[in-house]
Amino acid sequence: MTTFPSVRSRPQVLWFDVGDLLWWLDHQNHVTGIQRTVFSVLCCLRDETHGIFPVRFCRFDWENGFSEVDDGTLDHYIRIVAENSRPPGEDVQLAVWDRTKQAIRKLLVTINGILPKAASPAYLALINWTAGWVRASIRLAGNLARGASRRGGNSGAIQDGMRACEFVRGDVLLNLGHSWINPGYPEGVRNIKEQFGITFVSMIYDLIPWLLPKFTRGSGRIFNPWIKSTVRLSDLLLAISEHTKFDLTNLMRQEFVIQQEYAAAARIEVVRLGDTPLPAPKSDATEIKTHLPFTERPYVLSVGTIEWRKNHRLLFNVWKQLLDEHGDSVPCMVWVGKAGWFPEGILQEVKDSNYLDGKLVILGFGKWQSVSEVELSYLYLNCLFTLFPSLYEGWGLPVAESLSCGKYCVASNASSIPEIAGNLIDYHAPDDVEECYRLVEKAIFDEDFRKGKEADIRARFKPQSWEECTKRILGTIRLTINEYQSDKTPQL
Repeated sequence: MTTFPSVRSRPQVLWFDVGDLLWWLDHQNHVTGIQRTVFSVLCCLRDETHGIFPVRFCRFDWENGFSEVDDGTLDHYIRIVAENSRPPGEDVQLAVWDRTKQAIRKLLVTINGILPKAASPAYLALINWTAGWVRASIRLAGNLARGASRRGGNSGAIQDGMRACEFVRGDVLLNLGHSWINPGYPEGVRNIKEQFGITFVSMIYDLIPWLLPKFTRGSGRIFNPWIKSTVRLSDLLLAISEHTKFDLTNLMRQEFVIQQEYAAAARIEVVRLGDTPLPAPKSDATEIKTHLPFTERPYVLSVGTIEWRKNHRLLFNVWKQLLDEHGDSVPCMVWVGKAGWFPEGILQEVKDSNYLDGKLVILGFGKWQSVSEVELSYLYLNCLFTLFPSLYEGWGLPVAESLSCGKYCVASNASSIPEIAGNLIDYHAPDDVEECYRLVEKAIFDEDFRKGKEADIRARFKPQSWEECTKRILGTIRLTINEYQSDKTPQL
């Protein structure tokens, strides 16, 4: 375990790694839950009212190692998220990137139609390998091209005006992003731990590529070595739910077969994410209503990447059944999310149904573009209720956001989701179409029931602000350091 001398050349610094957030904003035109977490904590840390650590910001790449991110750069990226805006030209580049991904998906679906059914096992293996390779290659090519043969320390020259992080023994490196897409990150961390004796803290959201490799396009080839290295390198692991902690502990027991290695592994602490409501829309919201005209009529909302894990097919089948039973009195269903892992099947069904004859809107796919944070807030606040039938989650931020906005949710009872809402909402098994149908039908047509649930949520749900989440993270780090200084070994 790392030890800390009583005298340092300067006060201990918390280095907050924002590299994942900056990379994502450079390459995508939306943010997911992980990037929103990094962004929210970043804003809290810049406020500097927590009084626990002096904070500086950094990013990692193979050529430059860990380099400091200046205030001007942070301000630029904060504006992108807060204003949903980009410099001229970036939207064009992102549109080309989106079209390229769609073309790859279309090609793979076409191949599927040509191959004989008998070849389906080989086809699935081919698709997994090809799609995983393409995805990983596009993401990693930039860093690999800059020199995969170099070790990720801080001895190299810093280019393009970047300045190497000036680590001092006893500093803390905090990473809340998914650094597994950054080649060599564990080696870079290992180098600065050896050189400077820093404390390394990582946040683990879920173990999906490890637990469910069949459905993650081969991501386990990158993720699995990363998670094992991260567990070994981290002095503290932050899990976003008790369920993630449970999965992570099981992984450690399976992989760390040597008892001494398991006993010396990092401690795991659960940190609840913030769920403060999104930025409030203007009172009249005329511009939003013009952009999203369907919001003038009743609608039900589901937020999440469109992929097998989020279980949109169940919602699609429920809505078909509702339309058969109740006709045009069924409200519109709105999905907010980009296409993720294996969306082709459900998206083709949606197209073939003519978007359930207009009763389904997908924001982030087809003619509808993704929404801003303010527009998402408006969608939550004005929906009838929300849906979240996911098969597996590390947490389930849309459920927390729904409750923060005072809205009832019909959700699956899988993994971590019941940790968020307890008995404030109603649950169904993720494969139980009939139970989901019953709950949704009641929520649509029984207004008194729905209003009663909303009143109960407003009275009993206790949202956690991102400031509270940030203080919990920093307090846990401080406690870990104090235990090391007292020569105590944290226990699992």
